[in-house]
Amino acid sequence: MEAKGGQKQHSNSGIMKLRRKNNTALKMIKRKRARRAGQEGSRRCTMIEKKVRTLKKLIPNAGSSVGLDGLFRETAEYISNLEMRVKIMQAVVNALSKS
Repeated sequence: MEAKGGQKQHSNSGIMKLRRKNNTALKMIKRKRARRAGQEGSRRCTMIEKKVRTLKKLIPNAGSSVGLDGLFRETAEYISNLEMRVKIMQAVVNALSKS
């Protein structure tokens, strides 16, 4: 092809091919990142589930509680009971050490 002034005009096909290759590469990278993000989300979910199972093992009667709310309520009550036991034991130790 000739442009004004008798100069040859370069075809854009080479540039277009390069752009298509770059776009394809970008799409592949984006897909890979999206897959990784999905895997991280499922990993995070699995870690949380594992921690919830561990908490259920630590708290008495927590296996019967319904849902996370129940588990957290049972946990709070259990911690309160433990604190009360510690206070009672401290009082007993203080009373016995004075006599």
